[in-house]
Amino acid sequence: MKGCRNIADKSLISSASLKEELKKIVSEYGEVKRIYFEGPFPVVEIVNISDFLENKDIIAELARKVKKRIIVRADRNALMPKEEAQKKILEIVPAEAEVKELHFIDKIGEVFIVAKRTGHVVGKAGAVINSILKSTGWRPIPLRIPTIDSSLTRAIRRQYINRAYKRTRLRRKMSSKVYSRRMNLGKFVTLTFLGGAREVGRSCILLQTGESSILLDCGLNPSGPPFPYFNVPEFDLDTLNGIVVTHAHLDHCGALPLLYKYGYDGPIYCTESTRDLIVLILLDMYRLIGREGGYPYFSMRDITRVFDHTITIGYGEPVDISPDVKLTLYNSGHILGSSLAHLSISQGAFSLLYTGDFRFRNSRLLDRAECKFPRLDALIIESTYGGFQDNKPPLQYAEKKLIEIVKETLNNNGKVLIPALSVGRAQEVMLTIENAFESNMIKRVPVYVDGMIYEATSIHTAYPDHLSRRIKSKVLGADQPIFSPDIFTPIHRQDEREEIVKVKDECIIISPSGMLSGGPVLYYFRCLAPDPKNSVILVSYQAPGTVGRKLQRGIKKVTIPSGHEVEVECTVHNIEGFSGHADRVQLYSYATVVHPKPSKVLIVHGEEHKAEELKRGIQRLYKGRAQVLVPYNMERIRLK
Repeated sequence: MKGCRNIADKSLISSASLKEELKKIVSEYGEVKRIYFEGPFPVVEIVNISDFLENKDIIAELARKVKKRIIVRADRNALMPKEEAQKKILEIVPAEAEVKELHFIDKIGEVFIVAKRTGHVVGKAGAVINSILKSTGWRPIPLRIPTIDSSLTRAIRRQYINRAYKRTRLRRKMSSKVYSRRMNLGKFVTLTFLGGAREVGRSCILLQTGESSILLDCGLNPSGPPFPYFNVPEFDLDTLNGIVVTHAHLDHCGALPLLYKYGYDGPIYCTESTRDLIVLILLDMYRLIGREGGYPYFSMRDITRVFDHTITIGYGEPVDISPDVKLTLYNSGHILGSSLAHLSISQGAFSLLYTGDFRFRNSRLLDRAECKFPRLDALIIESTYGGFQDNKPPLQYAEKKLIEIVKETLNNNGKVLIPALSVGRAQEVMLTIENAFESNMIKRVPVYVDGMIYEATSIHTAYPDHLSRRIKSKVLGADQPIFSPDIFTPIHRQDEREEIVKVKDECIIISPSGMLSGGPVLYYFRCLAPDPKNSVILVSYQAPGTVGRKLQRGIKKVTIPSGHEVEVECTVHNIEGFSGHADRVQLYSYATVVHPKPSKVLIVHGEEHKAEELKRGIQRLYKGRAQVLVPYNMERIRLK
């Protein structure tokens, strides 16, 4: 492409110089009205969009040369009238897409295309999208319709569409967090552990360089002091460039609204599916606290701020998130949209990988975590199951065990209660049950999914490209649905729950929370536990102090958070193979095959003795070639 030299390699490039370079390049192909930034992404407005797109590969070529996602918009004066544009779009998009809705956002010249099959809206190498932009001037945004309908999912989508203009204004403002003037305060890299060190919960790490301040996760502790140590002297909301969220579990994202409540006005970076799940679990937590008579530490407005300030990026897409930090997210295999965060600092002079929570084996739902990176100097790795005894059974064994327990309980005319995390574990169990029904391994009975699980599953069906290759092939290739509505029945009301426990018919109930620390599972447990015909199957990690941990220990009389004392006469089973976390074998395997090998390893997200045991194991594995540390909360460590 003529004149398109690589302008991204200039280490000290500013927003002004980047604009000037882009203008020179783009002006060779069309008249540029203006160039500005929305968060980390350059936006180029073109006067003659049709002529500009005569070169069908120009947008991809520009992005490749600049090494950034580039947003191309037409001059608003050149937009086709909406009525004509709607007709034209429906002519261009193949009928197989099954377009259901078009939403035009006048102020930014974008049109949301809501369709059953968004692959047909995009077209091969983006051909259909480019044709729409070229023919109408409207920039198309495809949105996939979930195959499981949910009122909450629809509400999130409406909010996303209705607040599109608000988001663009915020992102223009937030671009100063990315392209702020460099301070040249030195080339150092430090980590301060605000939470999640020698504990499971409130994961939160502050990364600081000579130019930047980045927060890695921002979670709550479900069974201890709830918030990270935001009172350490190193932490300053005003200087924070951005927050990277690896996945949508409360111990990694639950404290986000608190930061916006107290004045943070910068971006959050995560995958698209993670954004939707974050909103879902924050709404659920807000409502649950209210139902239990508590006082939420945040408001609905704070949740909206989290949503509006989130900038989504795809797997493998390098994005500048501050003057000297480039972020790339990779699949971590933990839950839908979960990510390993790879941070390249000072043009690759130092690289850091933060695993968040990860799993290093394939499952029905997700592929295993990525393990090869361009460069790697330091690794921050979880240790949830890093203890010497934490060797979990294979997934195939766990699935077989689950089916055997369900089959035996149903044959005894009992009910099966499976407490499960709403995001991740519940969907793995649902796929196992769905497969068992289809294979006639167990008889078909009603399967009730309660509370947030159904909404979370709906979001899964909207993002099949974030799921395993097997599911992507089934959904995108063979056009077959997952999580069949013919099998799973949603439950939302208390009268529905009362009816389920009263009737004598066998059934399977999947309900949050996975640790029995709250949620509708406590009602089911209180009603079903005294009957020896019933079974409770624990498939999640059980934190110390939770009802689930007490059941694991075999305690026969437990007091649940509502204050009720429950006699446990039912059979309690613990199946560990469904975990979304890497066990000790997987942790060792990952440390062995990760490439390149880090010179520093920092172990977090684990009970203290497990983190220390993993440290000793990795020290033996690396034979002194890497410094291995188990940091404390509030400790600051200099990496460079």
